[in-house]
Amino acid sequence: MTVRSLTKQPNREKPLTETDLLGQIEHLLREGRHSAAKELVARAHEFYPKSRRLDKLVRVLSAPRVVDVKVKPKPELALSTAWVSKNAGQYRGKWVVVLDGKLIESAGKLSDLQSVMERLKGQPGLLVTKIV
Repeated sequence: MTVRSLTKQPNREKPLTETDLLGQIEHLLREGRHSAAKELVARAHEFYPKSRRLDKLVRVLSAPRVVDVKVKPKPELALSTAWVSKNAGQYRGKWVVVLDGKLIESAGKLSDLQSVMERLKGQPGLLVTKIV
């Protein structure tokens, strides 16, 4: 039985064992045939709905989900984020340490800012970010 026949024929009896189907799915994925693997996973999951491995493959091969997370703004960072917005062009590609809207230090590597971050740790208006 081919993958095409399995994926195109609805409501068939169980044509293959779960292990056989998983083997075919893995083969398709190794060949880079992701769409065919996704189809086969969906059909196989109909035959074996309690399969943990098929459950995982359904999730992995499904379209990505975008989750909108509402983060409460932190008023203590308002001055520092405004500084970053205003000055980002001058520091592109660099890490910056900004406290209460004032640049404290910038560097090419985060590790170069370690001592400054240790000194200012816990300050409510402290913002450390890489400007991209």
